[in-house]
Amino acid sequence: MLIAKVDKIIELRKAHGLNQKRLSEKAGLPVNAVFRIETGAYTRTQDLRAKAIANALECKVEEIFTSEQEAL
Repeated sequence: MLIAKVDKIIELRKAHGLNQKRLSEKAGLPVNAVFRIETGAYTRTQDLRAKAIANALECKVEEIFTSEQEAL
């Protein structure tokens, strides 16, 4: 499980001209998943979802998520 760098995700999403719905479509995720990650409702994110978001934002997972161990 990974911890989202919320500000970085939002920054990259906006830089790509995407709203939450469009990001979720590009990542193949439900809209509510992106919403919950960005609002902090999900404190931890599954690796596969993190990878899907990173791919959609054309960045590395490490740029927008951190491991639980690193967060401690």
